Amino acid sequence: MDTNFSKFKKKVFIESIIKNCLISLSLGILSFSILFLLDKLEIISFDILLSVLIGVGVLFVSFVALFFILKPRNMNVAKRIDNQFDLNEKVQTMIAFEGQDGDIISLQREDAKERLSKLSIKNFSMKFNFLHLIIPIVALALCITSITIPASAKSNIIEEKPPVIYDEDDVEWYIIKIQNLIEYVNSSEIAEELKSDYVAELNLLIDNIEASDRVQSVIYDAAVVTVTQIEIITDIENSNNEIAAIIRPDAFDANIVSFSQNLVSLDIDTITEILNNMRSQLQVQYDPQNPDGQEEALQKFYSIMVSRIRESDKVSNDDPLYIALKNLGDALLKCNNAASVHPAIQEVFNEYDDEIILEIMKQKKVQDVNDYLVLELSLLFNIEEESGPIIDDNVIDNTDDSLTFDETTESDTNPNNNQGGMGTGDVLMGSDELVFDPEEGSTKYQNVIDDYYKNIMAKFDEGLIDEKYRELVEKYYNELYGAAENNE
Repeated sequence: MDTNFSKFKKKVFIESIIKNCLISLSLGILSFSILFLLDKLEIISFDILLSVLIGVGVLFVSFVALFFILKPRNMNVAKRIDNQFDLNEKVQTMIAFEGQDGDIISLQREDAKERLSKLSIKNFSMKFNFLHLIIPIVALALCITSITIPASAKSNIIEEKPPVIYDEDDVEWYIIKIQNLIEYVNSSEIAEELKSDYVAELNLLIDNIEASDRVQSVIYDAAVVTVTQIEIITDIENSNNEIAAIIRPDAFDANIVSFSQNLVSLDIDTITEILNNMRSQLQVQYDPQNPDGQEEALQKFYSIMVSRIRESDKVSNDDPLYIALKNLGDALLKCNNAASVHPAIQEVFNEYDDEIILEIMKQKKVQDVNDYLVLELSLLFNIEEESGPIIDDNVIDNTDDSLTFDETTESDTNPNNNQGGMGTGDVLMGSDELVFDPEEGSTKYQNVIDDYYKNIMAKFDEGLIDEKYRELVEKYYNELYGAAENNE
C-alpha cells in the first residue's frame, strides 16, 4: 500500500468515526427523549432510569453497527481522491490492479504514486451532508423538550377513590354499640370522676359520627382519636407503669425486680405473694449480732421503693399508690428501733400491704375498663395499628353480638339520648360536654380542654404515642377549640 494513499485513507477513517459518533449519539439521545416524553405525557409508563439505560444501549449498538458500515474501503477512498483532484481514475486503477504485475500496470502504478506524492493532505476535505447536521440538532431539541415540558396534568391530580358512605342504619348501629360501652363504664367499679371522663370521650365520638355525613374515613379517624384519648386518660390516672419504671433500674434483689415487672401487668395474686416474700426476706436478714446490717437492708428497701419515686417528676407525691408504698417504707424504718424486729416487720406488712394491694386493685379495675373500651372500639371500627382501616363492601356486620344491648331500652326510644354533649345538637364536637372536676363537681369540657391537650402532646413528645397520629389529634383539638370559642 502506497504511503501517501494511506495518509488519505486515514483521514477518511477519522471522518467516518466523527460521523459515527454524531449519528449513534443522536440515536441514543432520541431513544431516551422519546421514552421520557411519552412517560411524561402518560402515553406509556417508563421509569427514567430504564429510559436512560435504553438510550445508552441504542448508542452502543448503533456505534458498533455504523463502525463496520462506514469503515472506509480502498476503492471508495481512491474514487474520492480521483474526483477531488481530477486524476482521471489514476488512483482507482492503481487500487484495482494492486497485487498484479506487468509493464503497463507498473508504469500506471508509478505514475499514480507520483501524482499522489504531489498532493497535499490538507487540501483533501472531509465530506458531511445535511443529515449529519440535522439529526444531532433534532435529537438535542427533543431532549430539551422532554426535560423541560411539564408532566401531564393527570399526573398532578391524585385520583381518590370515592369515600365509603355508610347507610343510616349502620351509623345508628354504631351509636347503639357506643351507648352500650357507656353503660358498661357507668356500671363499672372505677371512680365516678373517671367514669365521667371516659363517658365524655364516648359521647364526643357519638357527636363526631353524627356530624360525619356517614363518611367511613371520617368515622374511623374520630374512633382513632377516641381510643387515643381513652388511653391517655388511663395513663394519667394509673401510676403503675411509671412507678415500675422508676423502681426497676436500681432494684437490688429479685423480689423488687419481680414487683416492678408484675406492677406493669397489675397481677394482684403475684404481687401479694411478692410482698410476703419481701417480708420474709427482711425478717431473715435480721441478725441480732449485726443490727447495722438490718438497718442497711431497710434503708435500701426505702431508697428504692420510696425515695426514688419521690424524687422523680413522673409520679405525683399525692399519688395513692406512692403514698401506700411510702407508708410501708416509713413504718419499716421504725422497725430497727423496735424491741423485737421480727414481729415488728410482720406487723408493718400486715397493716400496710393491704393498702398497697387495694391501690393496685383500683388501678387494675381502671386498666380493665381501658382495655375493654380499646378492644371493643378497635373491633367495632376495624382499627389496626399498622394497616389502618379495613374497607370492604361489608363494613358493618349487624350480626355481631360482641356488644349486646336491649332493643327496647330507652336509648332506642328517646332520640335525645343519641345527641351527645348536653343534647342540644348545636355545639360542634360536643365541647359543652359535662365532665368531672374535683373542685367544682362538674364542669364543661371546654374548661379542661387545655389540660387534656397538654397531656396528649406530652405523650407524643415522649414517644408514647405513634407520630402518625399527631396531625389527626391536632386537627381534633383545633375543632374542639373552635367549639369552645363559640360557646364563650
